[in-house]
Amino acid sequence: MIEVIVVIGIIGILGAIGVSAYKTLERQNDLTIATHTVVQNLRRAQILSQANSGDITWGVKVLQGQSVIFKGLDYTSREIDSDEVFETSSRVVASGTNEIIFSKLSGLPQNTGTITFSINDKTENITINSKGAIHY
Repeated sequence: MIEVIVVIGIIGILGAIGVSAYKTLERQNDLTIATHTVVQNLRRAQILSQANSGDITWGVKVLQGQSVIFKGLDYTSREIDSDEVFETSSRVVASGTNEIIFSKLSGLPQNTGTITFSINDKTENITINSKGAIHY
């Protein structure tokens, strides 16, 4: 009987460690996916602006749980029918610059800054400089 109790205790401890490791990996994965999604959205908006698609600027708006590629001078006056919405985990908190717009033809950003994603004690940054380079 004691052996069974010891085995059940060991299984319980291993299970707790496994669940904890899984939760940590899940949070890191959510953070990585959000970062990569926004980087790809920024690059797509930049390419659409360089291609002069629709003869107007393109940009990216980062919201809680999603990012939006939009067509227009800014997010509030955008052409809503052209929105490309990408969902991310709502557990990832975005801060810093939340709207980047790229100029027609040149693809240079009209504003620069850093988008910071965080979940618990983990953070990742995306920096857009004046030359349009996107670093993460």
